[in-house]
Amino acid sequence: CALLISCVFPGRADLSAQTVYGILLDRDTGKPVDLALVMLITADGDSVASALSDGNGEFRLAAAGAGHYRLAASGLGYKPTISSGVLNLPKGSSMTLQFRIESRPVEIAGITVEAFAAKERTPRLVQNGFVARAQRGFGRFITPFELEKSPAPSTSDLLARTGRVTTRYHTGGDEIIMLGAGGYCVPTVFLDSQRLTMADMSIDAMAPKFDLEAVEVYRSAAEAPPRFGGTSEGCGVIVLWTKAR
Repeated sequence: CALLISCVFPGRADLSAQTVYGILLDRDTGKPVDLALVMLITADGDSVASALSDGNGEFRLAAAGAGHYRLAASGLGYKPTISSGVLNLPKGSSMTLQFRIESRPVEIAGITVEAFAAKERTPRLVQNGFVARAQRGFGRFITPFELEKSPAPSTSDLLARTGRVTTRYHTGGDEIIMLGAGGYCVPTVFLDSQRLTMADMSIDAMAPKFDLEAVEVYRSAAEAPPRFGGTSEGCGVIVLWTKAR
């Protein structure tokens, strides 16, 4: 793979984070690769940040701590790739780069496919704004790739693993809560853009993990987008997206 670094300099990113701005490209054609998962990983292979590349192949990754990292990327029709070069991110620094990955066509033996010209269909996570919001980086985003790899047995456990949500016993199942400015509070929950009324039913019953395609978790209402009730006050917001039927 080719990892071309354009520049490294302090001051572009928030001093509390170390940021990588990049473009993901096809190694052979040089064209942007969209909707691929790009991760910043440690020497031990632990992921510290992840993002989906957009239609221009652009992505943004922010590491909580300074250090030495590698890039990893995977996408449909492309070989999972880890950069050979190591990225040195001093405190408060930012970096721009190009990351090239090798295509790997998916072959299906014994099947004949006939294709007809049709209007290109925009992926659901692009249509509903998930990809754009994940690129902006406000909130915690759980991608389809992370959902597939997560060992969490349930939706409530998956949310608890984000470090932003906990649970407490409630009639009908565990209730999800967040720590707000005034103490623990119950976050607002949206399921496919529809606000849920939890009542006595648990989130695991209303949105089981195997039905989920992606998740957004906002620590406070001020962090959440206006379309999900973002305000200057109130508890956090959780947005659940289910798989297409």
